[in-house]
Amino acid sequence: GLNIAPATATAPASATAAKKTAGREDYQARKEQAANLRRLQNRLQKLENAISEGEAEKAELENQLAAPELASDYQQAAALHSQLNQVQQIQQRLDEAIAEWEQVALTLEEAEK
Repeated sequence: GLNIAPATATAPASATAAKKTAGREDYQARKEQAANLRRLQNRLQKLENAISEGEAEKAELENQLAAPELASDYQQAAALHSQLNQVQQIQQRLDEAIAEWEQVALTLEEAEK
């Protein structure tokens, strides 16, 4: 007859080794994905903070520019004109941060699926 015993004895051993290797690879993949998720979450938080700070700074400058006393004080109005440029620069940075935030949020959402 056929000698089946050695074949069945070696098959479980190689199957076990394959499972261990696959298990390690799965663990590494999960570990890398978790690290990637943490990086994305941290970046998202930093962007949210930067957006919040930028919006507050912009609002403060806009309030200063809208002050009624500026209408009669041309020197102060001229000085604040440079602040208007600051507001525009802040808005540009905000737009960029918001665009990046949207991209990071989308990437994070996809990674969490």
